[in-house]
Amino acid sequence: MRGCDITNLMLSSARVVSDHCMSTITQSTFPGNHHTMHFGQYLLKKGAITPRQALEALDEQRRTMPFLGTIAVTEGVMTVEQVLAVLDELNRCGPSGTHFGQIAMVKGFIDEATRDRLLDLQRTEYEPLGEVLVKNGALTPKKMASLLKEFIHDAGIGRHELAKVTNTPT
Repeated sequence: MRGCDITNLMLSSARVVSDHCMSTITQSTFPGNHHTMHFGQYLLKKGAITPRQALEALDEQRRTMPFLGTIAVTEGVMTVEQVLAVLDELNRCGPSGTHFGQIAMVKGFIDEATRDRLLDLQRTEYEPLGEVLVKNGALTPKKMASLLKEFIHDAGIGRHELAKVTNTPT
């Protein structure tokens, strides 16, 4: 396979970015409602940001997030050939909602604990949506903090769940 073919394959498989697990802070199920709402959706619903601001921030977030396969190779838990096999499978599946980590586990390349560790590493490598919105001037830091507190309250996120996400003791 030529270098440009590999690059095109990886670019066409950009949906692997969505393989990261959204943390409790950025995605929550609201009490009495079985609908999961992402923090960006919450900001839109509150009228705090425009759809254009949300899309621009999400695009920037996507551009800076490393691919899970790249992290797996860097961490030495998968080979380049294994990553390419997973990407090939993703391309065959089409937009089925299947994620890189799921396919890598089904193929026996990694186990669930390794996938979770890779997702944690991926999560630490990208800017949270709120920070991107502040950096882009869509929200002030004070307004962002206020909206985040409202989201946590409205979502019914408790101290224990918040501590798990922020790695602080309860």
